[in-house]
Amino acid sequence: MSASGRTLAAALASGLLLALALTLPAGEASAQSGTMCRGGANPGNFRIHCQESGPGNVIDITINTGTINGVSSGQSQVGIRAFTAGTGRIDVDMTGGAIRTTGTLSHGISAERTGASGNMDIDLTGGSITLIGEAAAGILGSSRGTGDLRVNMAGGSISSTGAGAAYGIRALHEGTGKVTVGMTGGSILSASHGLSGAHSGTAGNMIVSMSGGSIRTTGQSAAGVIASRTTGAGSVTVTVSGSGSVVRTEGVQAYGVQAAHRGAGDTSITMNDGLVETEGVGSYGVYAASSGTGAANVAVTLEGGTVRTRGSVRRFPGTEFVLPPHGVFVERTRGTGAASVSMTGGVVETAAELSDGLRIYKTGASGNADIEMTG
Repeated sequence: MSASGRTLAAALASGLLLALALTLPAGEASAQSGTMCRGGANPGNFRIHCQESGPGNVIDITINTGTINGVSSGQSQVGIRAFTAGTGRIDVDMTGGAIRTTGTLSHGISAERTGASGNMDIDLTGGSITLIGEAAAGILGSSRGTGDLRVNMAGGSISSTGAGAAYGIRALHEGTGKVTVGMTGGSILSASHGLSGAHSGTAGNMIVSMSGGSIRTTGQSAAGVIASRTTGAGSVTVTVSGSGSVVRTEGVQAYGVQAAHRGAGDTSITMNDGLVETEGVGSYGVYAASSGTGAANVAVTLEGGTVRTRGSVRRFPGTEFVLPPHGVFVERTRGTGAASVSMTGGVVETAAELSDGLRIYKTGASGNADIEMTG
């Protein structure tokens, strides 16, 4: 928090030890200039909502201990919500305690920016977030403005097991700025994607990294780690490292680690340690794809760790099309960029018929397709 700003701190309920701080510019006497926070009590069920619309105000929320329960029914009953339409920064930190929600779209922590500019940071280092509602994310960061968006999980646990798009961590950017999603510890269990970031703005790189912790997904097409860009020139980068990093997927066509780009930037996945394992039908271990029309490249580099696919071939009745669960698959369609796989270490295991350990599919007017093994 800024030393020059005024701070408003409040304990919202007896027994709920939640430190909630709003930092206002120097000279402001209260939150009336644009920042408003409220807590809801509904027979023991607490929710926190902070909203800011003024110039340069900061929303700073820290959860240390206690329990935040969403209401037992209803939609969009978010545990912690920070929203800004102004130019201030958003910081949300959870170091302990518990958040539980049950309704549709009832996220654990939600931070949102609409327009304007300013960075957003969300950190989970301890505590637990448990969701059973449909289309709910443990942590959701969303920006439609200008500024960087960062979400990091260093500890604690997230369980999001409802129907539909029930994410562990989800970061979305529709404006201009870099998106960074990281995991260095803790655990994620989700019905949809585990650790995910998506960028659809005009500029800014999309980065997802995992260097510790465990991810398990159970739903169809539910990737363990995924980064994507639907347009623009920014790059898409995924890194998996650390011997303690474990990614497991169980659903049909649920890829372990995935990077995809439909714009003009490069796409890459690098793995130097850890375990990526898929069990579902037609589920690749590592998948990188680029379908932009320019000269962007797509590459997978394996320097260590283990990639293992245990599922069977996915077949489509009435057609000859099949989808084997390849270990590593790189795909470059349209455009003139190159597609490559480089393996200098590690292990790739596949069990099903027609499954390749390393595979490239390349179309387009030009651009090389290369597989290199030196380890």
